[in-house]
Amino acid sequence: DALHVSSTPPPSTASAVARQAEFIPEISGVFFRNLPQMLVTLRHPMSILGKSPQDTSALQALCRTVHSVAANAGMAGIDPLSQMAAALESLLKLLWEKPERVTASTVRTIGQAIKVFEDIALSPNDRTLKDPSTARVLVVDDDVLTHHAVCAALEIVNLTTICADSPASALEELEQGHFDLIISDIEMPTANGYALCTILRGVPTYEKIPIIFFSQYTDPEHRKESFVRGGNDFISKPFLYMELAVKALSFVIHGTRVNREQAILLTSHDRSRQAVEANCQLT
Repeated sequence: DALHVSSTPPPSTASAVARQAEFIPEISGVFFRNLPQMLVTLRHPMSILGKSPQDTSALQALCRTVHSVAANAGMAGIDPLSQMAAALESLLKLLWEKPERVTASTVRTIGQAIKVFEDIALSPNDRTLKDPSTARVLVVDDDVLTHHAVCAALEIVNLTTICADSPASALEELEQGHFDLIISDIEMPTANGYALCTILRGVPTYEKIPIIFFSQYTDPEHRKESFVRGGNDFISKPFLYMELAVKALSFVIHGTRVNREQAILLTSHDRSRQAVEANCQLT
């Protein structure tokens, strides 16, 4: 028999893409309907991890579910969420393979990322997520090696970084363009990161930019002080590259809603006093 050849031309690439785009809203809807149930399965292993940070079975269970979130978000065309879940999966794999690297900080970072997923799942009218590829991150530190380390960590998740070697030069960079996140050292020669943060919190244009502090100190008092001074998060040096990458993505995608502990709420008088002190340090 002769081979039958259809006279109907194959669909063009453009029309195939168009047809695929038609299904994205439907797939996205299914994804968001199923997301809360997927996140419920994270609660038990997360609870175990809180009590036994080096429990590899809990890390493995978290990794499996987060992998599903990443894959399903990708199929639904929700790329920022897929990228963030993939980064969290990489961090979980690293900790699963090397449980001795699990710390209170990494457990908090995992919890923060999951909280972002939950906030997105519970906010059907507020799912506009920032595309990480368009984000700009300002890194403030006088140490060149730290600059390279932070930039290398953020490059893993395709975040663009601009470096400043002092709070004064950071203010100059901020005047030149918008930033979605600031990562600042606390201890610097001319002025510390707290002074920079206090000034930014007093300027409407900058007051809502998330700020992650990092420091050589690991004690709870320094962490608490960073929140008192207006920071949104804290990470100690040396840090895991993937942990910093996950933290950064959380804030870039979901803004200051990620983690605003504010262990002690400052009064307006306290903020005014700190603003005067900060300006004195920078001048």
